[in-house]
Order: sequence, then structure tokens, then C-alpha cells
Amino acid sequence: MGPSLVLLTQPGHWTIGVLVNNVWSIGGPKDRPPVNQFLTQYFINYILDKCWYMETSPVVTADWKAP
Repeated sequence: MGPSLVLLTQPGHWTIGVLVNNVWSIGGPKDRPPVNQFLTQYFINYILDKCWYMETSPVVTADWKAP
């Protein structure tokens, strides 16, 4: 369980945004390892003529419980 946030704007031929979330384990068996994981992804898309487009959308993750 955890919070998520998406921000998005579409000015002209552009689509620009970001997705951010973090999840934590709650409940479940006591012998299961705890979870605390983060993810962010920004995305930039530009629409060209004749339905072509250019896009980038890298993903960054972190496992806050990793050794």
C-alpha cells in the first residue's frame, strides 16, 4: 500500500508528465520480508507530422530495504 501521484500537461504537440509512487508492505505473514519500494517515471512525448512521434520515458526505482 502507498501513495501515487501523476502530473500531466499537454501544451501543443507535447505531452509532459511524471509518475511517482512508493509502496510499503502491511499485514501478511510475519516471516515475509518487509517491502518499501519507490518508483518514478517522467515522460516526454512530441507529436510530429503524419502521426510520427518522439518519446522518452525512463524509470527510476529504489528498494529502500535492500542491503
